Amino acid sequence: LILLTPILYPVAMSFGFNPYHFGLIMVLTLGLGLLTPPVGTSLWAGCAIAHMPIEKVIKGFLPFYLTYLTVLILIVVFPNIALALPMSLGYAV
Repeated sequence: LILLTPILYPVAMSFGFNPYHFGLIMVLTLGLGLLTPPVGTSLWAGCAIAHMPIEKVIKGFLPFYLTYLTVLILIVVFPNIALALPMSLGYAV
């Protein structure tokens, strides 16, 4: 997050992205990257702590992963989902 934000933020703003929307997409995609192989540091750490093979953990984790991915796709396609709360609280979006 610290490395990619200074690089991608100006590009996103030049394309007209909303800063709140961009931040949410950035956090969700980086969080998803922590859960998926080959990097998946959270997945590898969880397997090591539980002493379980990664294949078994991925099989049980798949429904949650698909839900996470569906939410990410919905937020990318429909930005108003992500911007509804800041707008209802009166923040200039």
